[in-house]
Amino acid sequence: MTVIALTCASAGCTLHYYDAATGVEHIWGFGHMALREVKSSDGDRLVGVAYGTDLFGVAVGRLKSGLFAGFGWQQSHQLDIARSTTAISAHGPTAWPAWLHYAYGDPDAGRHVWGVGHFQMRPWPPEQEAGATVRDSRAMGFGAGGVRGPVRVLLGWEHTHSVEIADPDLALRVEWPSTRLLDVSIGSRFPENTEINARGEERDR
Repeated sequence: MTVIALTCASAGCTLHYYDAATGVEHIWGFGHMALREVKSSDGDRLVGVAYGTDLFGVAVGRLKSGLFAGFGWQQSHQLDIARSTTAISAHGPTAWPAWLHYAYGDPDAGRHVWGVGHFQMRPWPPEQEAGATVRDSRAMGFGAGGVRGPVRVLLGWEHTHSVEIADPDLALRVEWPSTRLLDVSIGSRFPENTEINARGEERDR
């Protein structure tokens, strides 16, 4: 696996996949991983996890949403919010083995890892269901992907958002940076403002 990863990295390609059994997300090759824990307003409780990746060059992978393949630049962000009774345990990102990497940040501002090698993080336990999920993705180049839904083909530039709320007792408001012409950023820009209100917990007090 190490020899394959070295060959892939030197050729400018990346393998990105999600292990459904462990909940761990992996990158082999050249890329960027980031994770930030979202605390409650009083700072005493972990209520969500924001995480993201950047891939460059030729990238193939298998994520929660399905299979994908492309060439260019791909950036994905996801914010998972816990149900009112869920305890979250997030880990990472870490780099090992990594032949060239740079790690920085803290849980409050977000932990980042850039480099070449193997990166992994476990943003969300596989046995737990999120109360709400916010997704934001950007891509430049060409590619295709999709298993659960129709196959999507990209040629040029694409910027997509989606919000899914599964918990009826959860009210969620998220503000993302506005989209501008030629708005291309390298690195994770997590939601600037997130308000989470679990109405069910308020009724129990």
